[in-house]
Amino acid sequence: MKTILTAGILIFLLFLSSCENQTTNENNLQNKFSLKIKDSVSINIFADPLFSDVSKNGEKILFLDWASEEYITIDRDGKILGRFSKSEDLPDNPGFLYRLPAIRNSEEIVLYGMNGIFYFDPNGRLIRKQKSPAPSNAGIMAGLVGRNIKIVEAHDEEFLVFNTFRNFDSYPGEEVYYEKFKGIEMVKIGKDTSYNIGQIPDSSIFRNGMAYYSSDYDPVAHIENEKFYLAFAGEPVLYRYTLNPDFSLGPDTAINLDVKKHLPIEGFPLNEFAKGSVTFRGDISAIRQIETYGNNIIINYSPGIPQQEVDEVKEQYPDDFQLGYRKLREKYYAQILVIDKETLKQKANLKFPKNASVEGFIVNNEGLWFQRKENFNEEEDFVRFYLYDLVND
Repeated sequence: MKTILTAGILIFLLFLSSCENQTTNENNLQNKFSLKIKDSVSINIFADPLFSDVSKNGEKILFLDWASEEYITIDRDGKILGRFSKSEDLPDNPGFLYRLPAIRNSEEIVLYGMNGIFYFDPNGRLIRKQKSPAPSNAGIMAGLVGRNIKIVEAHDEEFLVFNTFRNFDSYPGEEVYYEKFKGIEMVKIGKDTSYNIGQIPDSSIFRNGMAYYSSDYDPVAHIENEKFYLAFAGEPVLYRYTLNPDFSLGPDTAINLDVKKHLPIEGFPLNEFAKGSVTFRGDISAIRQIETYGNNIIINYSPGIPQQEVDEVKEQYPDDFQLGYRKLREKYYAQILVIDKETLKQKANLKFPKNASVEGFIVNNEGLWFQRKENFNEEEDFVRFYLYDLVND
């Protein structure tokens, strides 16, 4: 796991809509689904890749090379269609990245960083720039699992969707912060119009009068067909709302998720949190992504690792902590939850494919895309991505 999971400063977000109906998934799932490989795409290149996006039609794949700080776009044959870096001090440098880049209309690469929202062609020519809806000089690095820019359509308009940096004139050591918190920004593409939505419901554990780290309630969202799907990292509940024409949220349903090895989130007394100091933790139970594929809602869930076991691994592997940590991650494995879009019943809880890294996961119209698992024993001069389908056994 890359160093992007280390603690950082983040000004955070939350959501407050109430949910009228509730669906419970019993913890006795009999998985009748599996993942079947459909395709793979390879490129001969020496890189330290982080899978960023796939175009909706699957013709273009985008990844970020950490080593060279390049954004590289390839086709299904592994041919490089464009590559560029914006690490120099130039007017079109987005600055510190808040989200992983996205592909828009198969033609534009969208970067969102400290200096705003930038649209480039695959070779780095600036097409246009857009202001951030909530400028900030602090944030979590884009590489955290699931922190992709989403490009969606709602009420006949196109939007970017990502987490906000608003502080709501409060901070996580005040109870009112969790009442005001709205965690998601919907930004109209090419326009200085945005909607800040997604409050923490009254029923959420994050409304219990305690204080929480930013990572505990890190919001995750998805929008499709005027339905707004929302979750807060450490709470295994999916909230579904109706997205009204005025971009308010109509009460809908809360779905309790069947997850494995969940490590409950613990709050702290409010007075233990100082203003201006917020911690982001990477090893907690968290919903990382919400996607849709066909008639299914797809959720990327990562269980937490008990601190006691992390400390034990440090003692057992004093010279190679990463090896011990990888063994822990095999025990507390990432999961793909499958929920029926109509009935809201959970169909399956699946492990990631054995050949797939948990650091790269994209869903498009073709299926579920994964980045090849890193080879820790030797360096490789190629990058590979896999396309899987969800099949009913």
